Amino acid sequence: MDDAIREYRAFLKTKPASLEARSNLGALSLAGLFSEAITEYKAALKASPSNPGITFNLALAYYKTGELSSAVSELSALRALVGDDQRILLLLSDCWLQLVKTTE
Repeated sequence: MDDAIREYRAFLKTKPASLEARSNLGALSLAGLFSEAITEYKAALKASPSNPGITFNLALAYYKTGELSSAVSELSALRALVGDDQRILLLLSDCWLQLVKTTE
C-alpha cells in the first residue's frame, strides 16, 4: 500500500493533472489517511467534476471521518447525477440518520 501511494505521488510530480493518479490515491483511504484522500479526490474532481466514482469515494471518505454534512452534500449531488443507486441511497440514509441522532 505504501509503495503504491509513494509511486502515485512521484508520478504526480511529473504529471500533476493526472486524473487517474489522483483518483488512485484513494489508496490513502485504505491506509486510513482520509484527510489526505479527501484532498486528492477534490483535486481529481476539479479535472472531472461529474465523475461519479470519484464523487462516491469522496463522500465515503467524508463519511468515514464523521464529516456527515459534507458526505450528504456529495451523495445528494451524486444521486441527482446517477439516480437511485442502492449504495448511494443506503449511505445517504445512514448519514441522515446519524445527523438526526446528534440533534436529539
